[in-house]
Amino acid sequence: MFRRILMLAFFSYSHCFLEDPLSIQQRFTALEARVKQLEAYTAKCPCVDAVGFNVQLTHNISPMGRYQHIIFDNELTNIGNGYDKLSGQFTAPYHGLYTFAVSFTKGGDHNLSVQIVKNGATISQGLTYTEDVYDTATVTATVELTKGDRVWVENGYPVDDVEDIHGQWTFFSGHLVMSMPN
Repeated sequence: MFRRILMLAFFSYSHCFLEDPLSIQQRFTALEARVKQLEAYTAKCPCVDAVGFNVQLTHNISPMGRYQHIIFDNELTNIGNGYDKLSGQFTAPYHGLYTFAVSFTKGGDHNLSVQIVKNGATISQGLTYTEDVYDTATVTATVELTKGDRVWVENGYPVDDVEDIHGQWTFFSGHLVMSMPN
């Protein structure tokens, strides 16, 4: 066995001296070209810091006003500081693809409509429409944002005369999936 290993080592070592210098130079030139391609690609898509948040509503809101902003006041996670708990809005720190989710619970025996909004335009909406006292629904959205775009949650079009949202069971979260070049 030891003899076999020595023979393989000798063959590998002697093979290095038998390779054509032109072939080595061509492979080296090809590797240099590939490194330059990768550097150019990296410059277009710079690495960015992680961005993600998870916030909670800690109190009930009753009655909800039409298109009332829901300000989630308990910051559980806010990596990148994109969520502002005073305004209830997320501001995109980078251009990229983002995913958002809101899970909400209606309070009392009233129905509830909630929507995720980007710069004033609805990008997703959901509804609890049952006769149960408490009912929970989830709304998600995946959307391209440019730096500075704002996303928030608000009461949607009223489906009941009075709409209530139950705190402690209502959350809003979002994160950067992938940064994109400008």
